[in-house]
Amino acid sequence: MALRLGILIFPDAEELDFVGPWEVFTMANEVAGYSGKPAPFDPLLIAQTKEPVRCRKGMRVLPDATMEDCGKLDIILVPG
Repeated sequence: MALRLGILIFPDAEELDFVGPWEVFTMANEVAGYSGKPAPFDPLLIAQTKEPVRCRKGMRVLPDATMEDCGKLDIILVPG
């Protein structure tokens, strides 16, 4: 069963602080798939609301879920 991983995004978050980890966890899923194994992670971006979040350098990101509706998480990553 995949670990549910919530990556918190918030206004003025540094993009690399959450995009870098996103890449690592999703690449782990991709590598697992190459060997026929199930994805070890179920990553999602979470924020206070479902509205786009404007980050430090201006990137706007759409969260997958809010902190209230994301459900149970096994891991939460807070960038910064």
